[in-house]
Amino acid sequence: MDSTVPIAAAPKAKRSQAESNGTETEQANKRLKHGGQHVPSCSDASCEGCSAGEIDIDLKIKIGDAPPSAAELYKLAMEERDAITGHSASSGITSMLERRDPMVVTMSDSMEAEEKRKVVIKLFEMAIEKFEEGTGISSRRNGSESLESTVTQEPTSANLTSWLMFAQCLLDFGCYLPLDVYIERSIDLFNVCVSAIEGKGSATFGKTWGATAAYFGLGRASMELLRVRYTKMIEEEDDDEDEANDETDEHVLPQSELDLVSKAKHAINKGLTSPSVKGESHAIQSIAAARLFREYAVLQRHRPRTRRSFNHMIDSLRTALAYIERAGAEKPGSVTMSFHAHEIHAACLYYLADLLHKSMEEDENALDEALKCAKAAEQLFEQLVSEMSKNRRDRQSAEILELRGQNLIVLGSIEPDEDSAVTYFDEGVRCLTESLEINPDNEGIREQLLQMGESGDAGDTGAEDSEA
Repeated sequence: MDSTVPIAAAPKAKRSQAESNGTETEQANKRLKHGGQHVPSCSDASCEGCSAGEIDIDLKIKIGDAPPSAAELYKLAMEERDAITGHSASSGITSMLERRDPMVVTMSDSMEAEEKRKVVIKLFEMAIEKFEEGTGISSRRNGSESLESTVTQEPTSANLTSWLMFAQCLLDFGCYLPLDVYIERSIDLFNVCVSAIEGKGSATFGKTWGATAAYFGLGRASMELLRVRYTKMIEEEDDDEDEANDETDEHVLPQSELDLVSKAKHAINKGLTSPSVKGESHAIQSIAAARLFREYAVLQRHRPRTRRSFNHMIDSLRTALAYIERAGAEKPGSVTMSFHAHEIHAACLYYLADLLHKSMEEDENALDEALKCAKAAEQLFEQLVSEMSKNRRDRQSAEILELRGQNLIVLGSIEPDEDSAVTYFDEGVRCLTESLEINPDNEGIREQLLQMGESGDAGDTGAEDSEA
């Protein structure tokens, strides 16, 4: 007998009445708030602290069935998140969640995007409350307390799964909002699990999927925390034009950030050496790690630079490329057959070529490597574009065309053969123009084309010829 969970969602919605035939019973509604925290999309003047206003969810469970567990609610939240965002990043252990029967969450197509988002947030909140009840661990830090000081015992082989699911749920919720307090707490939980695995518990579950999930979870959480912090910092600076001066707003790379990156790499590498991670699984996790370091490097590009931060960006890109190579070595064909991995590989090569190109004045050897990276990136971008449908006009296709165009512009700047350089430049302009046609809101490309003496009109399919 299938057990379904119809969900009705609306801001401050009233609870529906139980059906008169008595075959169903309602679970109590739960209203949870975020303690004064708001996400950037929250514009509700009446909101007193919840992430996006208040919402009710009615769960109807058939008599005889147990209420949804924390793991089931977490799974529902992830499924609804993916349905809205199309987000497909690996969440480590969610694929290992098991449910007794399929449960269904139905959100009306007529619901506004923000209302659907509220449903996802509420499902995460309900899952987190269940995890808190089951583990006795709070989802937030109390001031500067460490999790170790509030937990009286280590996770055991019996409850390790619950602890890791809780940590993963907090991580995914923190990334979705985004809100760093939940990601920080997930790091606390992953740290305790890793300590248990590396300590006396290693003989019990040191070589199981639990150890792998703990290491990968800790690595991902560390990098996601940096991403959320960088994104918030960039948004705050964009809102304050008075602080846009590079001379007064030079980014000093803190040692704490370097330590977090080092910790992430150590955890990911430990996970990749686990006996349970082989073949396809090893390739998937390596590609996921490459994505994390690629995104981190891209965010750093938006900040004013010191020599230390410049070198750190290059190191981050080299780390991403190393993970891509590792995926290909472990599972031949995993990189070339994966469109997602292909795009990460090409993008990292372009970003590296661009950075090396800008450092030529200080490093004569940088030009040769920049040229090599840019040409390798163009081969990959050309293949990506050929794999895309000719009629594809979505954001991803616009981004790939933009990246290819930017790479060709760099290639045209460093190619020693003049005729080839002109060809690269012209093709780069064409790619940028096509990307702008697909996404006319990209003011960055429009301004760049105008600065190069080309048309900034999205409707212009050809670039204007510039005179020599």
